[in-house]
Amino acid sequence: MTIYTPETLGYPYSLCDPNPALTLRTIEFFKWAFEDAHELGCGRVFVNSGCGLRSLPREESLKRCVDTLATICDLTEAEGIVMPLEQLQPYESNLVTTLPDVRRVLETVSSPALRVCVDLTAMEVQGETLDDYFDCFGDKVEWIHYSDSHHEAVGSGSYGREKLAGFIRTLEERDFENGIDLEINDSIYWEDPHSPHEATCRYLREELGLEG
Repeated sequence: MTIYTPETLGYPYSLCDPNPALTLRTIEFFKWAFEDAHELGCGRVFVNSGCGLRSLPREESLKRCVDTLATICDLTEAEGIVMPLEQLQPYESNLVTTLPDVRRVLETVSSPALRVCVDLTAMEVQGETLDDYFDCFGDKVEWIHYSDSHHEAVGSGSYGREKLAGFIRTLEERDFENGIDLEINDSIYWEDPHSPHEATCRYLREELGLEG
């Protein structure tokens, strides 16, 4: 296994909730995640910002998020694990949704353990590019979430062959050797998650000429 993803969006954990007890429970949850990662022989633990309470000012929630991440990253460094931070879409989060948001968090937390996960769908929503992320973060780009538009099976969304192949071409041109996964998780696939992954692998082989 190359990356371990503890669930923080659908479960009662939060990096930015004003309740101190919930913050402590979230930090404890990540401690367990690090233990799981070691047990699985995995050197990466995935994280995103989650969403701040919509009734509170964004800056207040973002400060709590950064403070909690800094505490978790202290533990991460001690565990010898790196933590890729993913940007989310605006409907998912009011905290980290753009490249400048990611840069602000990395600069504020200032931990060598905190890296970057680029979600291609969230990137496209903001009109950003993979080159933008590599130009900004260089080898801190640790992970890529690859999919078609709306996290659909590759080849079934609106990106088209040229854009989908362009993502791969950029990774090759940047000598990217870290991790990439298929984030095929639109709600239309919940009852049958396997078929869209099979279709994606077939598209990658037959249309984009990728091996494996």
